[in-house]
Amino acid sequence: MVSTGGQLQHPGATQRLMDYWAHGEGAAKIKWKTPGDHTRCVRLIQEAITKDGRPPLPDHEIHGLCTNLEQRATGSANNGPGDRGHRG
Repeated sequence: MVSTGGQLQHPGATQRLMDYWAHGEGAAKIKWKTPGDHTRCVRLIQEAITKDGRPPLPDHEIHGLCTNLEQRATGSANNGPGDRGHRG
């Protein structure tokens, strides 16, 4: 994942967000280990980021973030068929 400095400036908030998307209510929405989980991760996080008018994350950042979240959530970042991951 590309660091934008947020984790260094706000480690507690960063950890809460990572926990939310990997293990909490966000993870329940993503439904890790089911077909399309990576795609849902990208969509849901981009929606959360942009709902207050902020710009979406660039493709390489959002896909890297979702790959890291999948690793946290499942212990593996192996995207299944139909999920493009951060590869492309």
